[in-house]
Amino acid sequence: QAGLPAQAIQAYGRALALKPDYFEACYNLGCAHLNAKEYIAAVRHLSRATRLREVCPEVYNNLGQAHEGLKELDHAEQCYAKAYAMDPSMLAACFNLAQRMKAKGRLDDAARLYKDAIARHPDSASAINNLGNILRDQQRYDEAVACYRQVVALEPGLAEGHYNLGSTLRLHERFEEAIIHLHRAVQLRPDYADAWNNLALT
Repeated sequence: QAGLPAQAIQAYGRALALKPDYFEACYNLGCAHLNAKEYIAAVRHLSRATRLREVCPEVYNNLGQAHEGLKELDHAEQCYAKAYAMDPSMLAACFNLAQRMKAKGRLDDAARLYKDAIARHPDSASAINNLGNILRDQQRYDEAVACYRQVVALEPGLAEGHYNLGSTLRLHERFEEAIIHLHRAVQLRPDYADAWNNLALT
């Protein structure tokens, strides 16, 4: 199905026509439209799925993504907030909501969400990296460096972690260590333009 989105959409639509209250078909149809970037159709079917099953955080998270695709950002935020309230352990909803907070300049709220995610998923390099990014935006560089060190310890092969650590160390004029991590970033991802640029500046 992954390679045949049109056929999947047609099949889910047929299932839904035969059984209008078929939640799984309605949800899957909405997701198929979302994956195809057909956001209006995705919103229509995912909204219907929320009426068929009120408590389902995955539906609200995907509905938020569909609204975001339509640049309906307030609606997107409301959906992410509902998904997160239903399941605070759901990283996708937490991250999406935190990104909306960051976009609105609410960095403390974004940081709180990432800290909550880390409390529930202490080995989530993504959550720790995202918190580091917020702390860096707040110019709390020592705390950001501590986060990025955790990231590269958890996932030594993550180029973004080495890049973030190296770039932040460069701001502290800790150039030797910065070069080590920026070199590692471009070794892991040779097309990492930002890492090459910062390496040249260090």
